[in-house]
Amino acid sequence: MEEEDVRRPHRQEAGDDHCSSTLVKHIKAPVHLVWSLVRRFDQPQKYKPFIGRCVVQGDVAIGSVREVHVKSGLPATTSTERLEVLDAHEHVVSVSSAVILFEYIMISIHYNIIGSVAQW
Repeated sequence: MEEEDVRRPHRQEAGDDHCSSTLVKHIKAPVHLVWSLVRRFDQPQKYKPFIGRCVVQGDVAIGSVREVHVKSGLPATTSTERLEVLDAHEHVVSVSSAVILFEYIMISIHYNIIGSVAQW
């Protein structure tokens, strides 16, 4: 079931000149509590300790853009990110990002945060 939950929102396939990876993190907390944090496109620093500041351009909605300022010590200093999906029913957040590394290398990242309830 977990593999299906993770793959469901990932519709894009990596091309020959792209790479893809998946990281799964189990959080022992109620879904509603985790969702209350990760759904906040305007406050990623609430669950990402490496973020120092976040500025959203306009209201938070699909298509919103934020500039994230990363704390020192990491190769990146800023990231410009766009909210692609915010699905409260399925607990899915999807964000695309352009990250500048070492002040001259730009990489493009697309990530999803998916919440599901394990059946015991």
